[in-house]
Amino acid sequence: MKKYFLFTFLFSSLFSFAQNVGIGTATPNASAQLDISANNKGMLIPRMTTTQRKAINNPAMGLMLFDTDKATVMFYDGTAWRALSFSDENKTDPQSRNSTNPLSSAAFGGKVAISGNYAIIGAPRYNAGGMVNMGVAYIFNKTTSGWRQMARLAAYDSAASDYFGGAVAISGDYAVVGSCNKTVGTNVAQGRVYIFRRVSAAWVLDTAIVKPQGQAYEDFGWSVGVCATNTGGIGVAIGIPYSDATGADRGQVYCYQKAATSWSFVQSISPTDLLNSDYYGFAISMDTDYIAISATGQDNATYAYPDAGAVYVYAYGGGVWNFQQKLQGTTIRGQFGFAIALSANKLAVGAPWATTYSNTSASVYVYERTGAAWTNITSIFIYNFEIIPGAGQIQPVSGVSSISIANLTFGISLGLAGNTLLIGSSGGAEYPNGGSSYYSDRIGAVYIYKNLSGNNYTRTNMIQSEFPSNGDLFGQSVSISGNQYIIGNSRATVNGFVNAGNVYFGTE
Repeated sequence: MKKYFLFTFLFSSLFSFAQNVGIGTATPNASAQLDISANNKGMLIPRMTTTQRKAINNPAMGLMLFDTDKATVMFYDGTAWRALSFSDENKTDPQSRNSTNPLSSAAFGGKVAISGNYAIIGAPRYNAGGMVNMGVAYIFNKTTSGWRQMARLAAYDSAASDYFGGAVAISGDYAVVGSCNKTVGTNVAQGRVYIFRRVSAAWVLDTAIVKPQGQAYEDFGWSVGVCATNTGGIGVAIGIPYSDATGADRGQVYCYQKAATSWSFVQSISPTDLLNSDYYGFAISMDTDYIAISATGQDNATYAYPDAGAVYVYAYGGGVWNFQQKLQGTTIRGQFGFAIALSANKLAVGAPWATTYSNTSASVYVYERTGAAWTNITSIFIYNFEIIPGAGQIQPVSGVSSISIANLTFGISLGLAGNTLLIGSSGGAEYPNGGSSYYSDRIGAVYIYKNLSGNNYTRTNMIQSEFPSNGDLFGQSVSISGNQYIIGNSRATVNGFVNAGNVYFGTE
């Protein structure tokens, strides 16, 4: 009897006097009425059948339980029962994130890149201190609390119209940011590239690079790439698509490498078959000992197709990048290579305007390397139809109809890792130097394809913004590392800030 009295007294006191209660912890969080801590057990909420759930009399708003028939958590919103999620643990909905200081028209998410538990996000139209379109970039880190902003990067010599963050890349402890519209000396839009290095929890400037004997309007840093090489160094490639070094807008790519503590120039790459307005260096993708570089304005001379586009692949060896193979687009004005994604022995190439000029043309091509040869293993169509690889058949796309091909831009961004391929279809583009932009009245989307067997890529998911709107440019930029991906939504409205932009982190 004494034991019962003592227990009753203690239990009553716990709920009468404690400000918050901890189970498994002596220091419950001050913001929680009940804080349960464990490292080898979970929490069970009430479980019942659908019939039992519906039999609850006058359920309170916020009432939560697990429906065993539907195998999902349900909650009552005050009017109706809602499913908390229909997804399994491998297909959870991506989570949106924005910067800690969103600003209108910042275009946060215009460019994104991810490497392991770190991601870099460009906001090239960010304004500060009266400097319009100065631009910044953000580093996010995945923690036990999810993805959180870790650092905000800015140029030490920030100025108006720099568009810092118009190109970004990240690999391990190194992040690269392009500022292709940067004025250097008296050269407007000559461009500069900034390389940052992670030191513990901080990201510090490691070096800043300008092109020697650079010229105005070259846009040095329009595209950037970074990767570790087989020698243990860090390689960086910088695209200069408007370089006139060998002819008007033929383009170049400059390569640098860090060994030990110093950065050094490696080489300038400029293929001998370039012609005026080929824009070589428009897009770059690097992975270990390989680099892919596009020339979106190159004509296909074999078929007399203007602006068909091309991609050049190089392999690292002997301390330099050696030409390996050239891949060509086969659609008039398709701009093959507008987006490229390289991962191990696979290469994905986007031609986002292919279906604009030919609705029988693919918009994304996947290549596989065997030895030193790259072979097209599948091509993906999207205008109401998609190809069934290997079968030579065209089948309707489930759930897709009445798409305006002129506004589709399927393949405008790509992410590739393992057997997963992300394809952005933003319906428009916003360029890194603040130049011409194209927006449609279409809601953007990202399509996820899986290489489930052989060379067959099957569409497994389509993702859109939580609050989709026409011209939102959702999917203009995507990136994937391992099974973690990031999607840019640069024209999203955040907390009332129009076109502030946000991003979505997800797991496949």
